Amino acid sequence: VITGRHSMLVRGLRNDLTERVLEKEKAGAPAEEAVRMFSELSEAALLRGDVTGGRAACGAGAGLVREITSAGDVLRNMVAEYDRIVAGL
Repeated sequence: VITGRHSMLVRGLRNDLTERVLEKEKAGAPAEEAVRMFSELSEAALLRGDVTGGRAACGAGAGLVREITSAGDVLRNMVAEYDRIVAGL
């Protein structure tokens, strides 16, 4: 989700904090309020390891994640795909 449209754009995972910031932005709150929320609430949440209450910055690729797969499954899938491709040569 992108917040800070009226000040500094921030891309982050959608969570409780970003939802609250988006609500404030839609209500017309000053940009400084969103900045304050991110700085004060994020720092406290991140120090606790809370990714739902803090800012969890991410890149554009985060929106492409459709499933969480174990490393073992990823490797098995890669080997199976390799075998399928080699068999077709």
